[in-house]
Amino acid sequence: MRVTICLDTDGTVESSNGPVTRSLLEHLESAGAHIGVVSVSPSHLKNPDGSPRFENISTPDLNQRHQSLRRFREKWPADLYLYVDDLESNRPQAELAGFVFIFPWHLAALKP
Repeated sequence: MRVTICLDTDGTVESSNGPVTRSLLEHLESAGAHIGVVSVSPSHLKNPDGSPRFENISTPDLNQRHQSLRRFREKWPADLYLYVDDLESNRPQAELAGFVFIFPWHLAALKP
């Protein structure tokens, strides 16, 4: 099964006080999942050289988040598309783009 997982940053990943760890994302990536970031926050996970660890496609207009998610859908065809965010108010944007919305603590419950 092919899986694409896109995440918000603030309140979602560990670099921004969220529960989703870099090691979990890297484990999912090594298992074949595509991992993308949909956030304009500078708090995304970074490589040692300061570059983003995961690809980021985002628009400055948060009401257009679904467009960024659709770009990931086009780039990485999958059987399952997950959007991970700590804000329920972003669920409609995820669903508009054909993603299943989940909270970060649900993804963080997976243990590599």
